[in-house]
Amino acid sequence: MKYTYFDNDGKIAGTALFATAQQMDLSTTSLQWSETDQLVMLKSTGDLPPLTITWTTKCAPTCSPGSTTLWTKQPISVGQRLEKTYTISDTPTTTYDYLDVTYELDIDAPNADQLTPPISWGSEVRCDDKLSIANTSGCVVPWTTPTLFVSRAEYGSSADMIDWAQQNLSGH
Repeated sequence: MKYTYFDNDGKIAGTALFATAQQMDLSTTSLQWSETDQLVMLKSTGDLPPLTITWTTKCAPTCSPGSTTLWTKQPISVGQRLEKTYTISDTPTTTYDYLDVTYELDIDAPNADQLTPPISWGSEVRCDDKLSIANTSGCVVPWTTPTLFVSRAEYGSSADMIDWAQQNLSGH
């Protein structure tokens, strides 16, 4: 993502380029998961004042905590990486429990007018006891298709047959 800083005349005075990375460690046998969020300032151009970062994660409706603030007005500079790991848990209802996880990132400079709203994006997690493992509750990302890795060294021709089927059969 790109941050643009304008001078008092409305001209671009400087820019900053950021990258984010996120990892959710979910389990089909637990209603608690950890998430690691990262932000790095890759480069800047022009006359850019010191920047600060505010990042908030919100989870609804049955998450705990409902909101986690990773950084509040945290200074950041070129090459610096911010990283935070935190835990979220869910108390599911008796039906499929879809949780909206939203993220809000605000990049700010001292004495700057906020011209645009913070950057926001989201994800969805499903936590319930409707999983394939009997008598367990857990959480999954419902729109992610699992990938099966079969080792040729361990399973030999069976691995070759699965690979052939995936490459040559429709509806694989």
